[in-house]
Amino acid sequence: SFSPYKGSEIAFALLFDMNKLFESYIGDYLRKKDEIENLKLQDREHHLAYIDRSARFGLRPDIVIEKENEIIVCDTKWKTMSKEPSQEDVYQLYAYGTKYEKCKKVYLIYPFVDSSNPLKYDFGIGKSLELEVIYFNLHMNDFHERGIEI
Repeated sequence: SFSPYKGSEIAFALLFDMNKLFESYIGDYLRKKDEIENLKLQDREHHLAYIDRSARFGLRPDIVIEKENEIIVCDTKWKTMSKEPSQEDVYQLYAYGTKYEKCKKVYLIYPFVDSSNPLKYDFGIGKSLELEVIYFNLHMNDFHERGIEI
């Protein structure tokens, strides 16, 4: 076991970045779905700001799905959510949704726990942009209740 205690025994630990593991698992799951043809992981197409035409603050959404006339942006979070997503997570998805012109829907994807409830927010800006909080059930290997609407 991995613990902060000091002792005379030597132990080895193997640690995984669960954020990256969850992100790649969801990306692989979506890539295998028949309806999704154009999916990018860690897309680096956009930046948040520019100085003298020099790009600054690169945006890197976890998953970008391109359809005919629409783009769907998803961000995965390996954490449990209390009642609402964190303000930082919502700001992050708002930035993604406004920089991708054809984006009308952004998703926050969390692992499912018993108290998880899907949420839907409308950003109320000039263009139609919604945020949906959804959950992936790792035991069932599928989205809980509803998933990404493609």
